[in-house]
Amino acid sequence: MKNALFLSIFGLLLLFGCAAPPEAPPEAPPEAPPEAPPEAPPEEPIQVSGDENLTVIKIKAAKTNGEWVFPVEMYDGEFESVGLHSDSFIQLNKSHIAFLDEGEALWLNPMVEDGKGVLFDAIHSNEIEGCNASTVVILGKSYDVATLEDSSSFENDDKWKVALDLENECLKRIVIYMDGYFYDLESGDQISLFRNDNTLLFQFEDLESEPTVRLITAKPPE
Repeated sequence: MKNALFLSIFGLLLLFGCAAPPEAPPEAPPEAPPEAPPEAPPEEPIQVSGDENLTVIKIKAAKTNGEWVFPVEMYDGEFESVGLHSDSFIQLNKSHIAFLDEGEALWLNPMVEDGKGVLFDAIHSNEIEGCNASTVVILGKSYDVATLEDSSSFENDDKWKVALDLENECLKRIVIYMDGYFYDLESGDQISLFRNDNTLLFQFEDLESEPTVRLITAKPPE
């Protein structure tokens, strides 16, 4: 009788198989870490706002080796005989000041020393096309080339001098440069550059916290 019962159980096992243990629930996939927000693009050191008639340009300094430095670039040999012979400048052209000519540019060398502002160099230049130009545009105003003599004072202001760049006796560029420099400038002190008609007003801002140059340009009336 026991043999018959054993054979019956064995037959059932053969017919239906062994009972499998319950399967464990699948593990949930690990949660992905939250995506970091995209990094904000670095702030441009030169910011321009306004229109053709009135433009505000802000130029921010950055701290380098513990000192505030403006974003000057090397232009070695560009102005060897004018100003204070700087080889580093911030160049501003028609892309920054809409009323400038295509070949016209400003070259600035601002600094911060002992918490005060220094404008070490300020130069204006305009390229001349051809050898027989009779007029040149300087900051929105036309001038007779014949009245601009080399080493003369620009608009009778001894602070600004004229330099003529010649090549094979052909006038290639007219330069207006600062004779000397401005120093010990406080935040908010304004300087009229190149002419005393408020076409270009230069000043430092936030010298104690985040030194910035603010340049206000106004297109002169035609």
